[in-house]
Amino acid sequence: MGNQQKLGYRCNVPPRETDRGQYPLDEAGAITSEQRKILLAVALAYRRVMRAPSPCALTRTDAARLAEERQKEAVAAAIAEYRRLSPLATC
Repeated sequence: MGNQQKLGYRCNVPPRETDRGQYPLDEAGAITSEQRKILLAVALAYRRVMRAPSPCALTRTDAARLAEERQKEAVAAAIAEYRRLSPLATC
């Protein structure tokens, strides 16, 4: 454990080479401030859709359908925000 502290690893896991779609890590094994800003914007886009008022459902089936639609909208909003902000997004 002492060796890992000397190398600056976090969570006792050494930094890995980045694959396509993963964030490159800084020398301490953490994401950079620019990447953190992007992830915060993506999380806020998701949260904005999930917390928006929704119509009331009369049955459990309707409630489940509405929740599924809301989840899909929230994920689509988060993906759109990521693609807008991130230079790593390809399409």
